[in-house]
Amino acid sequence: DRYVKVMLVNDIKSELRAIATNIRNIMLTTDAGMAKDESGKIAEARQSIADNMDKLGKMLHAEQVQTIYKSMQASQSHYAEKSDEVLALLRDGKKDQANQMLFAELAPLLKAVDADIANMDAFQRQNMDATAKQAGDEYASARSLMMLLTVVALVLALVAGVWVTLSITRPLRVAVDAANRLAQGDLRSRVYLCVVT
Repeated sequence: DRYVKVMLVNDIKSELRAIATNIRNIMLTTDAGMAKDESGKIAEARQSIADNMDKLGKMLHAEQVQTIYKSMQASQSHYAEKSDEVLALLRDGKKDQANQMLFAELAPLLKAVDADIANMDAFQRQNMDATAKQAGDEYASARSLMMLLTVVALVLALVAGVWVTLSITRPLRVAVDAANRLAQGDLRSRVYLCVVT
C-alpha cells in the first residue's frame, strides 16, 4: 500500500496546483462564465483532495506519519480558507486586494502545503524503498537457500546412486570372479550370497 500512498499524495499535490491555476485564471478573466467554470473546477478539486486525504488518513498508522498527516491537513485547510477569501474578493470585484492577498498570504500558504506534501511524499518513498530493499534481501536469502538445498539434493542423489550401483555391481563382481575361477578349473571356490530382505 506504500505505492498507493505515494500516488494519493501526488494526486493531492496535483489538485492543489490545479486550484492555484484556477484562482489565477479567475483573476485574469473578465468573462463571468469562465470565472464560474473555474470556480466549479476548484470545487471539484477540493472534493478530490478531501476524498484523497480521507483515503490517506485511513492508511496511515505510524505515529511519525500521523504527525506529518495532521500538519498536512492543517496547512491545506488554512490554504483553502485563504483561497476562499481571495475568491470572495474577486467575486466582489476587488481584484487589487485579491492580488495583494494572493502574493502576501496565499502563496506562502501554498508553499507550506507543498512542504508538508513533500515531507509526506519523502516519508512514503523512504518506506517504499526500505520495503523494496527488504524484499530484495529476502529474495537473495531465499535464492541462496534454494541453491544450497539443490547442492545438498545433488550430493544425496550422487551418494544414493553410488550406493545403489555398488549394491548391484558388488554381488555381480563376486559372481563373475567365481565363474572365472570355475572356468579356470578351480572347483573349490565358493560363492557366498547375502540376501537382504
